[in-house]
Amino acid sequence: MKRKAYAEARRVLKAKNIRFQTLYPARLRVHYEEGETTYNSAEEATADMASRGLSVKVIEGPDTLWERVQQAAWQPARPKRRNPAANATGFKQKLQAFRRISSKEND
Repeated sequence: MKRKAYAEARRVLKAKNIRFQTLYPARLRVHYEEGETTYNSAEEATADMASRGLSVKVIEGPDTLWERVQQAAWQPARPKRRNPAANATGFKQKLQAFRRISSKEND
């Protein structure tokens, strides 16, 4: 997610044919004519690029401590099931249609 935040900055740099590198862990190195600069966050990179005259949307960082914690925390890929027992009964009913009929039941 942190590397993905640099997408706007990388798009502008590529359009202007300015050489850049995405470094580990989620840093951006830009080779300007004046020299190279390494940014540690997307907010820092877009703010500096805007001050240099590049037309980039400045990314705002989280304002409160709670927002920073939420941004850094793990997020589940999908929501948890609400009631797994209710889903189990539905499967059982559907499977009843495919149940084999024994010879005793046919007689």
